[in-house]
Amino acid sequence: MHCRLHLVGVLLLTSIGFLASSLSLEYSDHLIQLITTNEEYLTNNPILLSAELCSSIAIVLGCIGCCIPLQYLGRRSTLELLSAPLLILGCCMTFTFHHLLQQSQQNSLSNYIDIILFLGICLQGISCGFTFVAAPIYILETIGKVTNPSFSIGILLLATQMSTTTGLLLANVFPVTHETYFCHLIPAAFNVFSLIGFNFLPESPRWLLLKKNRFVDAKNALSMLKFSKKDDYESTAHLEHLKNENEKLKENRNITSYIHPLLLGIGLCSIWYLHGVHVYEFYASWTMKFAGISMKWKIDSTLLSLCIRFSAVSVLAAMYLIVKDINFHTTFLTFACAIVTLSLTVTGLCFYGFEEETTWVSYLCWLPLSTFLLFQCAFWLGLGSQVYILAVIISPQAFRPSIASVGGAMFWLGDMFSSRLVVPMISTLHPFGTFWFFAGMSAISLIFVLCSVFPEMHTKDLIPELPSHKISNTKALIVDEINCLYSISHKPTPPAN
Repeated sequence: MHCRLHLVGVLLLTSIGFLASSLSLEYSDHLIQLITTNEEYLTNNPILLSAELCSSIAIVLGCIGCCIPLQYLGRRSTLELLSAPLLILGCCMTFTFHHLLQQSQQNSLSNYIDIILFLGICLQGISCGFTFVAAPIYILETIGKVTNPSFSIGILLLATQMSTTTGLLLANVFPVTHETYFCHLIPAAFNVFSLIGFNFLPESPRWLLLKKNRFVDAKNALSMLKFSKKDDYESTAHLEHLKNENEKLKENRNITSYIHPLLLGIGLCSIWYLHGVHVYEFYASWTMKFAGISMKWKIDSTLLSLCIRFSAVSVLAAMYLIVKDINFHTTFLTFACAIVTLSLTVTGLCFYGFEEETTWVSYLCWLPLSTFLLFQCAFWLGLGSQVYILAVIISPQAFRPSIASVGGAMFWLGDMFSSRLVVPMISTLHPFGTFWFFAGMSAISLIFVLCSVFPEMHTKDLIPELPSHKISNTKALIVDEINCLYSISHKPTPPAN
């Protein structure tokens, strides 16, 4: 039971980190929109107008800089000593700014108040970058050691995507207003809880062994995560083998062994924003009005998209948790890429007919909304929810922190630029041309997944920390290797106390 509590604690506290990060960033965006669009607080201050861009840049810097504390401070310690305190401080600063804003007169905000908001948003962004990179690695090196690969991916989906979507839903259901500006402190309260809880969780056994050479501490940390205390001898053998494998990796390490997984991780992270998700967000309200739904039920398009995203991630996570065979994830990726490409093509055709004033478009007013819903389901079920997770999982364990940092930075850079290029692309290429452009990018990404990602998934074992060996040609060596490394049968008897 004690071991199970540690596993649940890892899942719970990392999930809280993602939930608090998404909630704080969304509340900060609400505050920025309130200042820059509301006539009562309308301002031309460049610091405030650039705050949203600085938030994205801070996330990118957090992702890049996270590899340093992961290397020297530890996986758990990065979340405990850097990510959580920075977010708490950032949320307190944005709350202070909003409180002072309430006390100020119209257009009388002083410079030092603007700096408080600027610093608060930057601290939140850096904390989000740390959480985005460190939490998946910590999960893989703790929970992933005692579970099957499918279960590990399901846990990652729960801790990352579902928690992030929950935070976005809460922020849109309970938005920040002049009367509810205390909501800025809610993410801080979540992270205070996680800050305390991390003290009771073990550090990554892999980091303790390979970075600090603390064999006894690594063994104790691994024993805390096991479901049974009878496998203490097996944990010792596993750590010894892991240390030997790491020494062999250092001897054979070269630039080619690093460039290939790095390019693969960057390619997977680039898939997210090459499918036109921001274009569909831009036209979501229009598709509902064109179908006549908004006039009848007044459904908010943002909440609808988030509900679809939450449902899709829930279904996908449940399948990974229940099904032990992870081969079906290749089918999900292929199916999602194909459906997204089809949705973008059909939506572009609808906009082309609408611009050319053809008669058939008026009879198919429901078609843009149908393709929008189809796109949302396919994207979040197959692509948007797991590309970054797969980029982290299929990367070699020794290179995982740096690849996660670079991949995360590319993910947020692409998201930042693609969201800001939507309007210029629509003005230049017209709506139908924009959708067809992203349909072409989606088709290219489908080829990339089939030719590069799938072979990598099938040739590598996705179980974190599971030893990978060349199988001997002789049957006797095969049996001896299996019995020695995995302790399935003929396990040596532990020495008596």
